[in-house]
Amino acid sequence: MIAERSLAQAAHAWGAHGVPFSDQPKGELFGTASLQRAMTLLTQSAALRSLMLLSGENGVGKSAVAGRWLRALEPKTYFPVCITQGSLTGIGLLGLFLQKLGKAPRHQHGANLKLLEEAFGELGRLVPVLLLDEAQNY
Repeated sequence: MIAERSLAQAAHAWGAHGVPFSDQPKGELFGTASLQRAMTLLTQSAALRSLMLLSGENGVGKSAVAGRWLRALEPKTYFPVCITQGSLTGIGLLGLFLQKLGKAPRHQHGANLKLLEEAFGELGRLVPVLLLDEAQNY
């Protein structure tokens, strides 16, 4: 009872109407026009090698939608990478991105940029898709 109250207070402090994540089994997403629009825009952004910002209220399912979409990308076309640490600096993000691309980050920014260039070259025709998810629920 105390734990539930603490969770509810924490959720309220962050602007949520309830606890957004639970231990419930992951089922299918409830199909809505907004969900379909988000999936279409994510797919379009990846195809155009562009940027997209998916935003909304706490707990509405942005992470679920983006995660499902990322896992559904064609592996012969895309190289999906998900980073969920929203508190990293630019240098930290670059280092983690390099790790996910199979490179060992260095302490010099210029060396990391060179490694990133090499990693992209090694991907060949695969298009890297980077999802930055600040929810940190993984």
